Amino acid sequence: MHKSATSILGMFLDSEVATLINGPVPVPNKTEAYEEFMGRHIDRMAMYSIKIARAYGVEDARTLNDIFFAALLHDIGKAYIRASVLNKPGELTLEERHHVESHSVIGSAIISSMKGWERISRAVRAHHEWWDGSGYPDELAGAGIPFPARVVAVADVFDALTCERPYRTPLSIPEAVDHIRGESGSHFDPKIVEAFLSVPHAKWEEIRSRANQLQSPLLHLYNW
Repeated sequence: MHKSATSILGMFLDSEVATLINGPVPVPNKTEAYEEFMGRHIDRMAMYSIKIARAYGVEDARTLNDIFFAALLHDIGKAYIRASVLNKPGELTLEERHHVESHSVIGSAIISSMKGWERISRAVRAHHEWWDGSGYPDELAGAGIPFPARVVAVADVFDALTCERPYRTPLSIPEAVDHIRGESGSHFDPKIVEAFLSVPHAKWEEIRSRANQLQSPLLHLYNW
């Protein structure tokens, strides 16, 4: 029986989460938003992120581990975002946008409660920062953004663009690759984009197919 690697995330979703962040937190979603969060998106993300990192030239186990778990956990905070907002087909209000953007802070707070996970917590907080400093939540820029977060950002957008969302139809892999190329130096670290672009389109297709079938990418970290 195939099982998503996200099953390991249950340990992070407990009744103490409200004490880890400032302000009230809603009960974790058990509907569409929660299912989307626990779905194959983050399985694909983990595999895409490792492929990008290795194309960049990363080989040391510690850095690969940080990137892998930052990818796997990057959206854990979305379990606390209202399903009606995550699945809204139209434009978000300012309040709704702020609510969605809080997921990176919530996720980071959850992970920071785990001893030894500080680097991964920082990467999760920063995965929506932009290379040019226009991202959130801290408006970090350039090398001030943790390296794992810079890798995860490319993988996250690539997967989002190639998957159907309530507000748009998916792009083809060539179209998504062109989009990533176009945001080099603004949204993304140019050197990471260069590594991403070095991977053939067929390899992204292969990884996507494997991620949707694997029992857990945790068991196949170095096999793509």
